[in-house]
Amino acid sequence: MPAAELGAVVVGLRRLITGFEAEFARFAHAAEFAEVWRTGGATSMQAWLAAATGATIKTARRQVRLADTVTKAPVIGDRMRAGQLSADNAEALATVVDSDHFAGDAEELLEIAAASARHHPPRTLTPTHPHRTRHPHRSRC
Repeated sequence: MPAAELGAVVVGLRRLITGFEAEFARFAHAAEFAEVWRTGGATSMQAWLAAATGATIKTARRQVRLADTVTKAPVIGDRMRAGQLSADNAEALATVVDSDHFAGDAEELLEIAAASARHHPPRTLTPTHPHRTRHPHRSRC
């Protein structure tokens, strides 16, 4: 597969996964609201989710927090599903959304984040010479 095509597949898959993470967050919030975790005898949604999915408690906490964020600010989930916002960036916005100062205008919050990203554009990657690139599996000795 040509490199450009492979790159497009990787980016497309990442966007699909992020969209699924937004959908997962929506259903996880509904499950928490319905107290599904109580029927399993768990002490919390995070504990139930970790046990039911084989995730670590840290991952389950992140997922439940993302679910709360997407519920409080649905535009974040919309942007995730559209491939415009990664789950990591949505999690970073959770701190602001959870604060007492959040007035519910996530659209403004996302515009501030976008302006910051424009101010700090990603670096342009340049191809390297194949003989000067270290192979990730080769020993440095």
